[in-house]
This record gives sequence, structure tokens and C-alpha cells, in this order.
Amino acid sequence: MPKPKAKTPAAKPAKGSGPPGALPPRTRFQKYEQGEIARSQLTEANYNANRMDPHRHRRLGEVLKKHGLVEAITWNRRTGNLVNGHHRIDRIDAMEKGKDYSIGVNIVDVDLETEVRLSLVLNNRALHGQASPDRLVALAPDGEERHFFGEVGYTPIDTENIFLGTEHESIFIVESEVRPAIEALGEAAELARLANGEAVRDPEALERHKKKHKALRDKMTARDARNDDRHILTIVCMDRAAKQKLCARLSLPKASTMVDEDVILDLLDRVEGASE
Repeated sequence: MPKPKAKTPAAKPAKGSGPPGALPPRTRFQKYEQGEIARSQLTEANYNANRMDPHRHRRLGEVLKKHGLVEAITWNRRTGNLVNGHHRIDRIDAMEKGKDYSIGVNIVDVDLETEVRLSLVLNNRALHGQASPDRLVALAPDGEERHFFGEVGYTPIDTENIFLGTEHESIFIVESEVRPAIEALGEAAELARLANGEAVRDPEALERHKKKHKALRDKMTARDARNDDRHILTIVCMDRAAKQKLCARLSLPKASTMVDEDVILDLLDRVEGASE
């Protein structure tokens, strides 16, 4: 006669769990609650040490316009201060054109000393992790990597810093693509100087220079026809000293080989603002 099968004891419910389908107890490490307040209740903390370049500030606005605000800012009920999210609030204020509005917030209730520490923690990039180049590039559609990363707020300089020295750098490193054009333009400038100087005294030499110059321009035109990176603008300085001077005016490292358009636009905005 077969032995009766032993009954498997029913699993004991986890300690503190509720009825089936109910969520387990909230972790004791969550120190905030969620709520909604008026913008006029938010005070921007005067100690905030987090700064953002104007061109990145503009890019943040573009991302917010496209994707919206999908992460709550942090507000301290006790002081009324904004603990985290100053730049996002600045951009939303601009888009709301100065009107008051309601916004969802993560609410903490701490003294000012603790608030300052929390602000530093929330803005500490060292605690946010570092992106893996391989995993990052795998997220973008093939052939659309630059456009994809531009849409989510990465600048060409950002992607160059991330992918430089990796197997993906040829997708993102602009310098390798514009270098031939820079060299060609340098040669064209030299031809122009010759045409305006010594070659003028020798009509045959001038004609040779003109033909060579035309061949060079034709070559560059053909390269442009094959190149779909029509967003690249090359600025040629007369020499290294002039280039370093320009970099200094733009607050860029002297060895810079590329610059975001927003840096130029911000400089023009300051010039136009000063002339008004």
C-alpha cells in the first residue's frame, strides 16, 4: 500500500505583511512624503552651490519642453526652502511666463543644517554613478546615435568625453571628421595669401594657384555632398595664438577643438544685452 504523501506546509506570510495583494510595509529609510504645493510657497535656497552653464541651462529647458517634468523636486516644509531642483524650477518658471502654478514635491521636514547636507547629497554627482559607454550606445537606434543623445540633453562635448578611447568613438568624435576640412581650409587660406602677394607678380603662378584653389574647393564640395553632418560649422583662426585668444573669450580651455553653439549664442546675448 503506497505511503500517503506528506503535506507541504503552507508558506508563512512575511512578518508584517497584510492581506494578499497588499503592499508590504514602507521601508523605514524613506524620509519624505509626497504632496503638491503652489510655486509661490517655494523659496530658492540662497546657499545652493550647484551651478549650471547657460548653454546647459538652455538644454535643460529643451528637454523639459519635450519630455516634461518626470521627477519630483524636494521641498523642506520647516524652512520653505527648495532643497533640490533649482534649475528645473528656473526653467519651468520661464515656460510658465511668471504665473503661479502647482507642482508635485517630495516633502521633508528638517532643520536648516540637515537641509544643507541633504542639498549637497542630492547634487553630488559622485553619488549618481557613471554611465557605461557600451550600455549607453546600445540604447540608441543604429545610425541615429548623435540625434538620440542630443534629444536627451547630451552635448557633443559630453558624448566626446564619454566615448573617447572606446570602440564607439568614431560615431561621436567630431574632430576626426572635420580635421580634413580644417586642413583644406588652411591650405585654401595659404593659397589666397599667395595669390594676393608673391603670385600676383607672376601671372602663370597665379593661374596655377587659381586652378589648385578651384580643385580644392571642388574636393571640399564633393566631401560635403557625402557628409550628412551639415550641423558642423568650422571656424578658422589665423594662427594658434588667435585660436587661444578666441577660446579665452569663450571661456574654453586653450586646447579645445570644438564648441557648442550655445556658447556662441550666450556670448552674443551678452554682447547684445550690453549694447541695449
